[in-house]
Amino acid sequence: MLEALLMAYQQAFGERFPLAKCEGMMEIDVINTIYYCVQEGVPFEEGMHYDARVTGSPGDKSK
Repeated sequence: MLEALLMAYQQAFGERFPLAKCEGMMEIDVINTIYYCVQEGVPFEEGMHYDARVTGSPGDKSK
């Protein structure tokens, strides 16, 4: 899923997602961040707040 979202981000914004700025984050949080950016059409900014969640993915505790 992460690979697909990274490709979607690059297609949407014409640049690679800055994974280095997410160092120390859990993978599910990175996935949710990229998902939010792609769905809302908003490029990543450090410290951004979002409500979107990818459910059913590894690490998802919303069940």
